[in-house]
Amino acid sequence: MQPEAPAKLWNRNYILLLVLGFFSSSSFYMVTPTLSKYSVELGASLAVAGTLAGMMSITALIMRPIAAVASDRLNRKKLMIIATTVIGLSVLGYSISTNMVMLFIFRIIHGSAFAISGTANMSFATNFIPDDKMGSGLGYLTLGNIVAGAFGPTVGLELGSAVGYRYVYIISGVLALIAAAGMLMIPYNHVVSDEQKKRKIVLSDLIEPSLIPYAFLIGMFSLANGLTTSFLALLGDNRGIANVSLFFTAHSIGMLAIRPIAGPITDKKGIGFVLYPSYVLVALAMFMVAGAQSFGVILAAGFIKALGQGTGQPSIQAHAVQRLGKARSGVAISTCYIGQDMCQGIGPAIGGAVASSFGYGTMFAASGVLLLMCMALFFFLRRYEKSKGII
Repeated sequence: MQPEAPAKLWNRNYILLLVLGFFSSSSFYMVTPTLSKYSVELGASLAVAGTLAGMMSITALIMRPIAAVASDRLNRKKLMIIATTVIGLSVLGYSISTNMVMLFIFRIIHGSAFAISGTANMSFATNFIPDDKMGSGLGYLTLGNIVAGAFGPTVGLELGSAVGYRYVYIISGVLALIAAAGMLMIPYNHVVSDEQKKRKIVLSDLIEPSLIPYAFLIGMFSLANGLTTSFLALLGDNRGIANVSLFFTAHSIGMLAIRPIAGPITDKKGIGFVLYPSYVLVALAMFMVAGAQSFGVILAAGFIKALGQGTGQPSIQAHAVQRLGKARSGVAISTCYIGQDMCQGIGPAIGGAVASSFGYGTMFAASGVLLLMCMALFFFLRRYEKSKGII
C-alpha cells in the first residue's frame, strides 16, 4: 500500500527532499573529481586511478538488485537515512586513508551505500509527486544535484590543492551526515500488506527485464559523466588548459536552464520526442572535449552536454516509473541505475587504458560515437514496442 499522491508537485516534503539532495550531492561532487588526483599522489598509475574512480559504481551495480527489493518492500525513509549515514562515514574514511588498499575498501563501502541511497531516495520521492507530473517531478528532484555540481568539483579541486584532499573528504562526509539527519523531518507512514510480506522474491523484483534496454540507454549518459569527472582535470593538465573544472559549472548552468523546460515537454510529448536530440547534444559535447585546445571550448562543451543529458536522463527514469507504477518504482529506478552504474563504473577503467595508449582525445571521441549509436538502438526498440502494442 502506497501513500496517496499529493494534489500539487511543490509540496513541503518534496521541497525538503530537494534541499537535502543539495547537501548529499555537494558531498558527492566534492569527492568524485579529486580521487584520481589523490590516487596518483599516493603512487597509483593512471589505470589504477581510473579503476578506483569507477569502483564505487561497480560496487553499486552489484548492490542495485538488493536495493530494488529493499526499496519496494521495506521502509524507504529508514533505508534512506541509514544509507546516507554510511555514505558520510565512508567519505570520512577517505580522509584517514594512507594507501590504495584503504581507499579501495572505503570506496566499496561508499558504493554499497550509494546504491541503496540513490534507489531509496528517488523511489521515496515518488510518493510526493502527482502521477501526471512524474517527468517534471523526477527532473526537478535533481535540482539540488545540479546546483551542487555547479561548484562542488571546483571547490573540491581548489580546496584540495590549497589545504589537501583529506580536508575535502572531512567536509564532504559532514555534509552527507547533515543530509541524513535532515531526513528525519520528513513524515512517512510505511504500510506493507500481508500479501506483499508473504510473496516470494522473484527475478522481476530484482531487475525488470523489459527495462534492460532503457538501462543501457540511460547508462551511456553516465559513461560521459564518468569520463569527464575522472579525466577532464588530467586532460587540462596535459594540454595546458587552465580552470577546466569550470566545465562542471557550465554543465550545471545548462542543467538549470533545461530542467524547467524538459520535464513538462516529456510529460506532454513522451520519451520519443526528446531522446534523439539528447544523444546528439551529448555526443557533440564529447567531440568538443576530444578536440579542445582552449578554455572556451571546454566551457561550451559543458553547457551543451547538460542540455542533452538534462533532457534525456530524467525522461528515461520517468518512463520506467510510469511503465511499472509507483508500487514498483524501486525496481524501475534500480534497473535504470544498473545501466548508469555499469557504464560509469566500467567507463573510467576502460577510459584510463584507452587514454594511456591513444590519448585523451581518442577516449572522449570514442564515447561520442557510442552515444550516436544509441539513437539507432532507441529507434529499433520503439519500433519493437509498437509492434507488440506496448506504446
